[in-house]
Amino acid sequence: LVLIADYYNHCVRSINRTTNQTDVYSGDGDGVDALFAYPNALILDINKPGTILISEYTCALKSMSIVNRNVSTLGRSDFRNQLSILQDQNTGNIFLTFSHGIGLYDYQRKTYVTIAGSSTQGFADGTFSSTRFALPQNLIFLNNHTLLLADEQNNRLRVLNLRSNMSSSICSGIQGHAEGNLDSCQLFYPYALLIINSTIYVSDHKHLKMIQGKVHVLFIAKYIFYIHGASCTWRCLQFPPR
Repeated sequence: LVLIADYYNHCVRSINRTTNQTDVYSGDGDGVDALFAYPNALILDINKPGTILISEYTCALKSMSIVNRNVSTLGRSDFRNQLSILQDQNTGNIFLTFSHGIGLYDYQRKTYVTIAGSSTQGFADGTFSSTRFALPQNLIFLNNHTLLLADEQNNRLRVLNLRSNMSSSICSGIQGHAEGNLDSCQLFYPYALLIINSTIYVSDHKHLKMIQGKVHVLFIAKYIFYIHGASCTWRCLQFPPR
């Protein structure tokens, strides 16, 4: 079974991979009858087996039981336009991206804090307090203390060291299609990330790219669109996981 955060229909959808049938898994409709408002990311909750965490664009973080499909709200942040979530496998805390930064939800204390970014969009590397983002999207762990982030409007991948609280960048920031070294490669609005056996896959608006020392194009779309089908890293979640 694959679960999908259906943004505009305000619900979680399911796809049965055996029958190829779709259904509304939880939430249906808009307004007061809806359980969700613009859900845009979901992940399994390592703190509570049998539960998924769902991020909403409207800045809510929700929890849903896979068994009975009950939905509860864990918290609501002051972040503007919440975009994606990632859970720390060691602490259980949750990283959240929003329109101009990265926040952290402390699972035990149920509190939010901004860890990188500012009140405005832009581009800058350096200390977390001086780092600037422009629509940071999907993020993944490279190791226990390093995050990789797709910074969509800056056409870069951002590397965030959680020990030194410093950020750096991959690719030139020039919108384009060029392959090459990590400082000269080009991206076209990067969006989703996946890491398999030390190989990083990047989905942007027109390409599926691979990073192995250098950036290589694996696939070019005929028309500009979001490529989410490469993995279940952003809007969809396969359950049970393989």
